[in-house]
Amino acid sequence: MRPARGARDVAFRLLTRVEEGGAYANLLLRDSPEVARLSPADRALVTELVYGTLAWRARLDHALAAYLDRPPERLEAWFRRLLRMAFYQLLFLDRVPAYAVVHETVALARRLGHEGHARMANAVLRASLRDPKRAAPPEGDDVGALAVRLSAPAWLVERWRAAYGPDGAEALLRAMNAPPALYVRLNRLRPNAEAIVRARLQEAGASLEPVPGLPGAYAVRGPASALKPLLAEGWLTIQDRNAQLIARAMRLKPGLRVYDACAAPGGKATHIAELMDDVGEVVAADIHPHKVRLLEREKARLGLRSLVVRQEDATRLQNLTPASFDRVLVDAPCSGLGTLARKPEIKWRLQPEAIESLAAKQRAILRGAAALVRPGGFLVYSTCTLTWEENEGTVEAFLRERPDFVLDPTLLDDLPSVPGLRNVGPGMVELWPGEGGDGFFLARLRRAPAEGPQDGPDAGAERNGGGAEDFAGGPERAEATEGSAAAGDPPAPGAPKVFRRVGRGDRRLGGTAADRPAMQPVPGKEGHHGGAHAGTGAFAGTEKPLRPSVRGPRGVA
Repeated sequence: MRPARGARDVAFRLLTRVEEGGAYANLLLRDSPEVARLSPADRALVTELVYGTLAWRARLDHALAAYLDRPPERLEAWFRRLLRMAFYQLLFLDRVPAYAVVHETVALARRLGHEGHARMANAVLRASLRDPKRAAPPEGDDVGALAVRLSAPAWLVERWRAAYGPDGAEALLRAMNAPPALYVRLNRLRPNAEAIVRARLQEAGASLEPVPGLPGAYAVRGPASALKPLLAEGWLTIQDRNAQLIARAMRLKPGLRVYDACAAPGGKATHIAELMDDVGEVVAADIHPHKVRLLEREKARLGLRSLVVRQEDATRLQNLTPASFDRVLVDAPCSGLGTLARKPEIKWRLQPEAIESLAAKQRAILRGAAALVRPGGFLVYSTCTLTWEENEGTVEAFLRERPDFVLDPTLLDDLPSVPGLRNVGPGMVELWPGEGGDGFFLARLRRAPAEGPQDGPDAGAERNGGGAEDFAGGPERAEATEGSAAAGDPPAPGAPKVFRRVGRGDRRLGGTAADRPAMQPVPGKEGHHGGAHAGTGAFAGTEKPLRPSVRGPRGVA
């Protein structure tokens, strides 16, 4: 019988699979049998060690270098990984005893290497305990200092400073290093779903907390294992709080015909079907066979009859009738820089030159999927990243090719007021990370209506100038924003402000903060925790992490 492995041993093995095998930490932590066999306390520690060691890699290497006689990159990869994990515990986890960190790290070094590794690990860790000030991160706000202090590649710090200024870049990077919260949406097709889910979670030692202003979205506090039976029975879907705004941006109602071009793993396609009360047709497509199987499983799990799963290449849609869908969603493959809190390994893998190639792929998908939008219908484009090339740049390139599409300036009318919502232009918004949510970009475009009277599902909306109350989310939106000022009116006294950027070219790589135009408030948008401008402390009130309570005061970077 194989001996049971301790939490640090399991965490080290998972880190090795991430760094050497190209795996994703979130999937390993969810699916690994080694993790499932651990006690709840040890599972929580493994989660903290894996996420924290990956997220704070640059900061840890800087600290490690202070006690070595050589650069950390000259250490064997496995040994450097082990020391990073040890330094993460010493620097960030006050509730983990230092003697336990040293003892277990030395034992692992001896088992994985030889006695020389054990002696070196012991010497380095004890030196750090004797003189912790040597590990202090550099001060100053230059790119190099921020890259170490907030643990990010220098190219990413430079890019976000050029796009958002020093304060905005720092706020983004801090949010990306914060432990992510766990969000779900309830299956609105199930009667009494909230009461039933809440009661069952309480029995399992977890709680369900509604997200203010976002109907159907909930934060789960407690052991994630409590969700497994509820997921299997179709009561809920794990989905980031900000991701839940994508479907709500599509002005949905029962009876529409909707196409989701890059649908796997199915979170947004199934949300669309639920918001339409499972009445109509939602075609969920993906190019990869294994992802199509994921979509089929989600359809069966949630019992959705309106969902039709297809394997298709969105750049070559030859088997579908053009202009035959009321709504089309392109949630494009992207660099994922908005999800670094959940996938911290991305920032160390991604090369800046890959962003332009991703943008070219996104333009091709958008071009192909746009052919399916009927006259007067909506095309929604979204990514989970924050780069100009993949977001505004892709939309602008598309609009130059397709003048029959226009950005829809009424987009904000259909979105609930949530923290981090930023208007970056008519019909385009960013969702900044914070409150435990991910970063997203979202644009809504409308195809020009055909000549003559309209008989389609949006005919009434076209005549009355929008009719958002007729669509899914309309009444909820009206309730959430009651009392807010109309566009163009001054905000009410004391009302929080949302900030947008004037102009877009400053978001290109290579711009400087000096070229950046001033951030301007968008009046009449409530519920943003004191303003979404990064320099106003927009992330100061982030929710408590789902990760374990092993992070002490030193965990505040």
